[in-house]
Amino acid sequence: MDQKILKSQLITEISTENNLTAAEVKLVVDALINKIKYHVCEGDIVTLHGYGRIYAKLSKCRAFRKINSPDWVYLPQRILPKTKFSKKFIERVKG
Repeated sequence: MDQKILKSQLITEISTENNLTAAEVKLVVDALINKIKYHVCEGDIVTLHGYGRIYAKLSKCRAFRKINSPDWVYLPQRILPKTKFSKKFIERVKG
């Protein structure tokens, strides 16, 4: 359950299950990831049916106080990638 799966392991699994070479699968996986990154950086919402949505969201400006001094540290607004999982995916993970 807590096992880490690397991209290379996924590529190997996909290539053996679909009778493709690992190089062919790697090209497709890399192209998919690069396109998702590109569109999210452009402000688009990428929807993968059965998985969820990947998008960029502007975070709020936050203020934190240092523990041992009265000084405040301000974290400015920034754009962060976010993922909203689909109901089907959540139900499958829950079992």
